[in-house]
Amino acid sequence: MEIPPNADFEELKKILNKKLSNSFVPHLDEIPNINSKGIYFWFMNPDGYKALIKSDSIKPIEPRYTRNIEGVIYDLVYLGTTGTGKQGKNNLFKRLDWHINQVHRESTIRQKESALSTLRTGLGSLLADDLIIPNTETDINNFMKTYMKVFWIVYPDNKTLIDNDEKILIKKIKPLLNLKHNPNHLKGSEDNPTKDYRARRNKIEIATKKRLEFLKTKEKKSTMPTQIKINKTEKNIQITNMEIKDKCFEKVFTNAEEIKRYFEKLKFKEGKWTFQIFETKKPGNIITPYSGCKTKLPSEYLGNQETNKSRRVQGKSSDPYRWEIIDKEMKELNIDKVTVKACPLNESKK
Repeated sequence: MEIPPNADFEELKKILNKKLSNSFVPHLDEIPNINSKGIYFWFMNPDGYKALIKSDSIKPIEPRYTRNIEGVIYDLVYLGTTGTGKQGKNNLFKRLDWHINQVHRESTIRQKESALSTLRTGLGSLLADDLIIPNTETDINNFMKTYMKVFWIVYPDNKTLIDNDEKILIKKIKPLLNLKHNPNHLKGSEDNPTKDYRARRNKIEIATKKRLEFLKTKEKKSTMPTQIKINKTEKNIQITNMEIKDKCFEKVFTNAEEIKRYFEKLKFKEGKWTFQIFETKKPGNIITPYSGCKTKLPSEYLGNQETNKSRRVQGKSSDPYRWEIIDKEMKELNIDKVTVKACPLNESKK
């Protein structure tokens, strides 16, 4: 197949309607043994949007290319090629098997260019908060089997032809989960579901790599921020003096549990402290302000439960921890970074 370079959306629909005839449900026992090169097309049942619970903004792209499959209108959400790599040895079976059955190993993700399937990375970011834990691999497998159908078009051994046709299809149809060649994911594009998907995918991939201690950020390279002097003779790190930002401590975090873990390593000097948690991009957006706690700020305070005597289960409190309340608020407001500002009480009043 050779697609005219200037073909518009309607022309592409007619071409694909003629070429796409065979399909299968993507799971282990269903992958057809196709030894040829070509382009494959992933369609999603509309109920799949509801299942992608980690991002409410992931909705159908308009206009969308659809297929009527057993009376249900499926959307094209992703397409890709095989046999166009440097060695050109791949075929449709091997490529689809990679997307469908790849194992989520730490070594696969803990590298500069993740070797995890781009499709699996994308679906994983919309189904979970981590690409490995708790059950992301299984969740993706179940999602594919439940909500997706795969079609394909066989091509001759012509890398240029396959690549050119893929580029035209993505540019004109703009499948939801494609980024390369897709104008919808560019910074200058209007807000759209693919742009939101790109942000979510990047966030989860980076978070997973950080958890695996692959990404060593400037914050992680030092055990303390540069503006705090450390008494190195103490077994526990102790803050003895505040010198910058009005003698207050300020640091950026990506979630409330990270705040709690970070400050558990520190021992603040005795005395009252106040602190604020606010959105880094919008400092005026205060996140559930707790203040005035003593020692080990804020881990000791955030590590306690928000007590409510009316909520007790068999003698045990079912109240959430304060860091959980903050984390929930960040997720509900779609906030990816917050700043914690902590001050000795006497300094905060100056």
